[in-house]
Amino acid sequence: MFELKPGVYLVDCNSRLREWIWETVCQNIGKGSAMMAWSTSRKEFGFDIRAIGDTKRIVSNIDGIKMLSKID
Repeated sequence: MFELKPGVYLVDCNSRLREWIWETVCQNIGKGSAMMAWSTSRKEFGFDIRAIGDTKRIVSNIDGIKMLSKID
C-alpha cells in the first residue's frame, strides 16, 4: 500500500486508470479530502469533477453544468 501525501497531482490517463485512481483514493482517504477534475468531450464545458471529504468546496450541478464554490 502507499501513503497519500498532500499536494496537486497531474496525470493524463484513460478513464479506466482514472477510475482506479479514484477508487484507491476513496479507499485510503481516511479523514482527508480530495478532488479530481478531468477533461471530457461528453460535457458542454469540456471537464468533469468529483470530490470526497471536507474539501472546503462544494460541487454543484446547475442545469447540467458543474460549478465549484468555496465554503467560508
